[in-house]
Amino acid sequence: LEPGKHTLRVVVDPKNLVSERDETNNETRSGLTLLVAIPQQPELRPKGLVLNPSSPVRLGLNQTLNVLVEVLNTCPGVAENVELEFSYRSTGSLRWIPIPCATNCSVDSLESGARYIANAELNLLGVVAGNYEVRAIVDPANNIPELDEFNNEVQSAFKLLANRQPDL
Repeated sequence: LEPGKHTLRVVVDPKNLVSERDETNNETRSGLTLLVAIPQQPELRPKGLVLNPSSPVRLGLNQTLNVLVEVLNTCPGVAENVELEFSYRSTGSLRWIPIPCATNCSVDSLESGARYIANAELNLLGVVAGNYEVRAIVDPANNIPELDEFNNEVQSAFKLLANRQPDL
């Protein structure tokens, strides 16, 4: 049967070979809707950002902020050529600044149910104290067809504290 609405008809004793008290109740009908099969697509999703050191981060004591994210493929399809990007911005700013990836920002293949962890390192030299946001986006160019294209990003906030100057 093709996808769409159909009527299922069942008839008992269609040729009336059995003598009955009521010959009018031998048929029933029911509606049936067949849907198009969902393609076996992957579903990529970043899960939770971990910042090391955790917020608040004191400038001067820490030269680098490590950002870890777990990437999952939660559906039956295999994802090929998976890319991941990290970036940060001052809270309220429109412009995201790329963070260099340290490990696993691209994988050739991610099987159904598989996961991997990627890591980026934000160099804090020259970054001023304030409130910031960091994000990770899996498949940022939307090159991989997925069941849900709107869950590929995860964000977290962090605070940079000014370096304490010695008081002599």
